[in-house]
Amino acid sequence: TGFRTLLSRDTRDYYLDPRTGLRTAVGFDLGTPYLGGSNDFYKYYFDVIKYTPLFFDTRFAVRGRYGVVEGRHGKPIPLTERFFVGGINTMRGFVFGRAGPVTPSGSLLGAAKELIFNFDFIFPISTEAKLNGVIFFDYGKGFDENEPVNFNLRSSAGLEVRWISPFGPLRAAYGINLDPNPNERKG
Repeated sequence: TGFRTLLSRDTRDYYLDPRTGLRTAVGFDLGTPYLGGSNDFYKYYFDVIKYTPLFFDTRFAVRGRYGVVEGRHGKPIPLTERFFVGGINTMRGFVFGRAGPVTPSGSLLGAAKELIFNFDFIFPISTEAKLNGVIFFDYGKGFDENEPVNFNLRSSAGLEVRWISPFGPLRAAYGINLDPNPNERKG
């Protein structure tokens, strides 16, 4: 049991396929036994994305995210509140959670802090079909509790296809891990 709040502002022209605009969000979560639960933590995060229109209906999007979660009064951070950096929604080119802390055997730990930057060049493939291509570069990492946040981040690049289908928006991406660690996939 806890308390969650999110404050956001969205000036994008069309949220499914924006050409221009800015979306900013800041959130704060608190898990506390005073609300009847057993967790004791706080979490805050920032998320900003800006779309800039370019030539021939192309556009450039830059997104930055930063977040921190900490246990309070000696309690551990709940696994469900940790940041899992890696995968199509954070760092394309990495398996889910693999751009963050893992055990020596390769199990996911989840991060206590995250810093992620996504750079997307978006271009139309078929305007009538609402199909876009994306060339992307992702730069980010999940950090453990005892690891300071720094700019020695993981990087990936690749291609993505986005389709606003009659069933809703669909995405498919292939990213290449630009500096894989041992036992990591290259893409």
